[in-house]
Amino acid sequence: MTTTELMIGNWVLDTRTNKPLRVNPFMSELEVPTWKPIPITHEILEKNGFKKNYCLPTYKWQNLRNYTITIDLEDKCIVINHGYLRLVYTAFSDYIPVHYLQNYITLCQINKKIIL
Repeated sequence: MTTTELMIGNWVLDTRTNKPLRVNPFMSELEVPTWKPIPITHEILEKNGFKKNYCLPTYKWQNLRNYTITIDLEDKCIVINHGYLRLVYTAFSDYIPVHYLQNYITLCQINKKIIL
């Protein structure tokens, strides 16, 4: 993981303490090698209001402004739509990192905070 992947407020795992922490502007680049991405889990999605689709292996979140976030933990991908317009489609090889979801939410100007 590099500093170019991270935004202020992103969740990462501090390998020195094995505890999640949020990136803040006072952290230095020297700390980054001790951080690891946090994989998105069923528990994290449910805690953040994502609803499981029982017909497909996906979780979905939708707001009143017509934004929809769909996460497929089996195929390891994130899809963000605004109405019928696809804003994001990203597939990952191993797992979906929480900080990528946070970055996409910020870039799409969706008013949603992710909690662990």
